[in-house]
Amino acid sequence: MQIDNKLNKSELKRALRRMIAARCDGEALPGQRELCARFGVSTWLVNEALRGLEREGLINVRPRKGVFARKPQPGARSFLQTIFLDHPTDGRIWEYGLPALAAICARHSAECRSLHLPFDDQESLRAVFQAANRDKDCIGIVLNGTVSSETAAFLQQVEQPWVLFGDGHSPVRLERLPIVTGDIYQGARLAANLLLDKGCDALILINFFSKPEWPWVTDSRAGVLSATESRPALPVLLPETDCVAQPKTFSAEAAAWCAAHAVRRPGILCRGAYALHAATALRNALPGAPGDTPPMALLEVGISLPRLTNVEYVLCSMLDLAETCITRLDGMRRGMGAAGPVFAPFARVNYGSPIVPPREPGG
Repeated sequence: MQIDNKLNKSELKRALRRMIAARCDGEALPGQRELCARFGVSTWLVNEALRGLEREGLINVRPRKGVFARKPQPGARSFLQTIFLDHPTDGRIWEYGLPALAAICARHSAECRSLHLPFDDQESLRAVFQAANRDKDCIGIVLNGTVSSETAAFLQQVEQPWVLFGDGHSPVRLERLPIVTGDIYQGARLAANLLLDKGCDALILINFFSKPEWPWVTDSRAGVLSATESRPALPVLLPETDCVAQPKTFSAEAAAWCAAHAVRRPGILCRGAYALHAATALRNALPGAPGDTPPMALLEVGISLPRLTNVEYVLCSMLDLAETCITRLDGMRRGMGAAGPVFAPFARVNYGSPIVPPREPGG
């Protein structure tokens, strides 16, 4: 076998384009080892070149089968299929992360397609997966919404590239599925530490709930409590009242709680921007020194944050999560997929300045 001189990435991609042009649609390219030997390059460089050619639509990568030349039809474009599993109590509102996924797809010159299915329609879900698996333009599936135990059992058997964006709104942990989500434990711990650094002598939690045992709630509660381990006497209000549905009732109860515990400087930790109205009502109801507004931290997963004064922002970027989904699907197409969650970190955000990495006490 003739071995070409060692090439750089651009030269390797040009050589591979010539190889692809000489092949028919669907014809296999040489294996990775043969390409490395032929061009005198590393496995990493071959993978990088193939990844770029795949994004250009010149090849199809099929896990455990190989790499195949692709002759795109006029107007054909690779696409990401997103599926939202709707629960009757939520309707069609759960389009979690769709704007971010669409933005990231645009960066990769791909289309983002979405559809809604009833969360218990197993037959339609299987049909969509089968159609996506047959379509060579589909780069993978991103699933969202309510994942039932029956759906989880089906998904554990799926071998084609797919990921679950978020926690699946499930009352149980779906740790055997390829999940991409934010590290809510780390984020809540970071937010609590920010408030403690401001001299707060108590923490009031909004939208964390005291009774439900959903994983994304228990993890956030655990993150807050881990930040207070060195201060076991610190009062923490984990209210039973629905703070979002009954903000005035909750504010009155919180004010009475502060008085009972002789709290002088409470810190407010709000989970989710949609609960900010409850946090604002609470701030107005709490007594304090003149001109001393109770410090507040907002824990959020999103693309942007509201501009409010005297608020510490702790954000997990939805764009980072969407990019992680695309990267993980890319790995799956190359046979490098693995089950289990991938957690993206939260970070403190200051308007007008870069994101500040998380800081642990004493760091």
